[in-house]
Amino acid sequence: MKNTTSMNTNSFDYITEEIIVKWQEMADLLAELLSVPSALIMKTENEFMEVFVSSNSKNNPYNVGDKEKWYGLYCETVIKTQKELLVPNALADEKWKNNPDIKLGMISYLGVPINFPDNKPFGTICVLDNQENYFSSNHERLIQQFKRVIELDLVLIQSNKVLEKLNADKSIFLSILAHDIKSPLTSILGLSDLLAKDTHKYDNETIETFAKNIFDAASSTNNLLDDLLLWATSQYGKLSFKPQKIEFNTICAQTIKHLKSQAEKKEIDITIATPESIILWADENMLKTIFRNLVSNAIKFSNKGGKVRISAEKNPSDTQITVSDNGIGIEDDEQAKLFEISQSISNIGTMGEKGTGLGLKLCKELIEKHKGKVWVESKVGIGSNFKFTLPNEN
Repeated sequence: MKNTTSMNTNSFDYITEEIIVKWQEMADLLAELLSVPSALIMKTENEFMEVFVSSNSKNNPYNVGDKEKWYGLYCETVIKTQKELLVPNALADEKWKNNPDIKLGMISYLGVPINFPDNKPFGTICVLDNQENYFSSNHERLIQQFKRVIELDLVLIQSNKVLEKLNADKSIFLSILAHDIKSPLTSILGLSDLLAKDTHKYDNETIETFAKNIFDAASSTNNLLDDLLLWATSQYGKLSFKPQKIEFNTICAQTIKHLKSQAEKKEIDITIATPESIILWADENMLKTIFRNLVSNAIKFSNKGGKVRISAEKNPSDTQITVSDNGIGIEDDEQAKLFEISQSISNIGTMGEKGTGLGLKLCKELIEKHKGKVWVESKVGIGSNFKFTLPNEN
């Protein structure tokens, strides 16, 4: 299963020079107050522990950038147990005989885990001594206080990065919106103007065509504004969530009816491939938006005479829903970006249909609001399967 995740802010690259200077001062102070040769902030990446900050203290054998495979290290135990570790004398404990720190003369250790805001391991903050040291309870409290400061810094870093990403999303979206909302409005204004000025020039069939085109353009604009309102409400955390029992076939039928004009233009056949009645547990308005966007996208990227299929499968803990098409498919490198706002993937449909790139981003947020997941499986020239899960009612 291919699942697209949101922005990863668990990156050491986001830690600014200002923060590193602050942490350096903390490490220097810690080594001084505890009278030890080494105070370290360690980071973990894959199978390695790396010195991220090292105190500027006498007889400190550790340099920034030093790394070791973490097996057998004091820090490995701290990260795995997520608990404070005190080793008064590693030479007296067979467990630590292969610890590389002993080769450096560091035989005593006190360390605590540092985690990112989502509780994934960042590394440790620790002190080491070249002689037996039981460290006092005051020492333990002090290192715990420094841990809290570092983790608070990580929270602030993440908050800033999320805010930057949100602002970037808004900027991209607004630039797309300014272009894409103009197109249907231009159609509405242009056709309305023609009808108002020269009605006598047109026969009933032409007037009917004009009216239908005006309706379609107005409907497209309305859907776009609905998505915008939902998305904006979601960003400010004010989107109400009221799950209820919803029949799968009923919401499918409503979606098909809503998109009838769009499908008829391309002679797209939309089928419900789940004959039995399946009950979904979801917020009705959110679910309508999810179905509308996924099915509309399937029509948009299908060729004339194509097929769109909506199905559902009930599992013990959730229901998996699939919207399939036999359209143009999606390149592999674009699939990972589909659920983010990106002007670069706001593609034109097979008959010139335009879109903001907001629909799939909104779908992802609404599905995750239900604690579900959404992903895509696609092959160029064959078609796409957009799949998402909704947890069953408890």
